[in-house]
Amino acid sequence: MTSWWLMAVAGKQWPAALEVKALLQASLWTLGSTLTNKEVFTWANSNNQRLLHIGDIDSTSK
Repeated sequence: MTSWWLMAVAGKQWPAALEVKALLQASLWTLGSTLTNKEVFTWANSNNQRLLHIGDIDSTSK
């Protein structure tokens, strides 16, 4: 399975999105497991979040 680095983005609040990313990464290290794509999308949909591939940040911030 391909690993995807996804960031939850609420509106265009990048600092908040970076905080969410840091919290998710910390949770993954704590749990010693990774989230599946389905789990990430389920979380995003249930929390009314949009997902953005981390590689897209440079192209959208210009």
